[in-house]
Order: sequence, then C-alpha cells, then structure tokens
Amino acid sequence: MDDHKGIGLKSIKGDVNDEYVNVLVVYHRAPEFRLDFIRAIADSDAELVSRLILSPISFKSVVKAINLSLSQYELAYGEILEVKTPMENMVVNNVPGDPRKLN
Repeated sequence: MDDHKGIGLKSIKGDVNDEYVNVLVVYHRAPEFRLDFIRAIADSDAELVSRLILSPISFKSVVKAINLSLSQYELAYGEILEVKTPMENMVVNNVPGDPRKLN
C-alpha cells in the first residue's frame, strides 16, 4: 500500500518490498520499545522480518495511530473477529526479571 496522503517519502534502503508477518514481539525498557515483526509458518523456522526501535513518545503515537486506523477499518468493513492460534497475533512484553536480554 503506497497511500501516504501526499507525504513525500523516500526509502533510505532503495526499493522497499512488502513483507508478510504474523507475529509481533514487543520488548521494552526505560529508554525504548523494540518491536520484532516475525513470519512464522508451520513446519519451518520463524524468521525475523524487521525490528523497529522507538522512543516511548514515538511508540505511544504509533499505538494511537494504529488504534485510529483500526477503528476506521472496522467502521467501514465490520468488526475483525479474533482467532487465537499458537503462533499468530502473539505479543510478548518485558516484565521485571524477564530472562530475555535486549542487545
């Protein structure tokens, strides 16, 4: 989807390809949030497609934008029904004492 409503955007990495992801892992610590976008397909290894690092202020703005877009989508097309599967739509957050380490 290339609709950026008149905002002039250019890629710093050349051509940008759309990538399918079905797992989101969210880590946080005081100075930042890290979002790992992962493609997990049955009977194969999961692949990290992209990692975004955001300041807390930027993260909160992104969450607001996503919530607004989701509300508009559901008004136009109807409510999205959640389907729970072992791999899809997973969100993991750091908590004090979490053994995962941020690099």
